Amino acid sequence: MAYSTRYEDRGLTLRLYPNEASASQSPDSAKTVEYACGWLSINRAGRYVDVGGVLPPEWQPEPSLLRVDVIQPGRRIKDNDPRMPARVLTITELLPFGVRAQDISGRTFTILKRRIHTDGKPRKNGFTLLPKELG
Repeated sequence: MAYSTRYEDRGLTLRLYPNEASASQSPDSAKTVEYACGWLSINRAGRYVDVGGVLPPEWQPEPSLLRVDVIQPGRRIKDNDPRMPARVLTITELLPFGVRAQDISGRTFTILKRRIHTDGKPRKNGFTLLPKELG
């Protein structure tokens, strides 16, 4: 594969696939997942694979970067900053490293995906993805 995206992840340089189709064509691919700014493949043994080959068994993906599949246009995110208690934005567009979101007055903001938390834990920074029934 000639094209890949380099991504530094906790001391390991990943070479991510540029799209889902190329990740699914990797040898022994059972599943593909979007991670950070590219795609990884999961082989039949359950190990993660990038363009360079199988990743070390002790490497596990960062959950906040792996679960980007739930971040979609139309979903709503809440600002966790205590100074902005009622700020809720609607995601309008997905970008390679982030999202474009709009508030109720029509102002547009660009937010990094890594600042959007999907695990439901309370925080004082970043944004929390609201459940679909609230969004």
